[in-house]
Amino acid sequence: MSRLIEVKLPKCTLFLTEQELLSLLARDPELWKQAIIRARRERMWQMR
Repeated sequence: MSRLIEVKLPKCTLFLTEQELLSLLARDPELWKQAIIRARRERMWQMR
């Protein structure tokens, strides 16, 4: 069984496989870029 990734939203929780998530992100390269930038900022903030 594939590992599930939990995505919490205000009114529901989604469970996606890694492949499903990659497929969704592949449809919008700009979303990848934004997510990477956000992750870098979050890591920098946590390191403080």
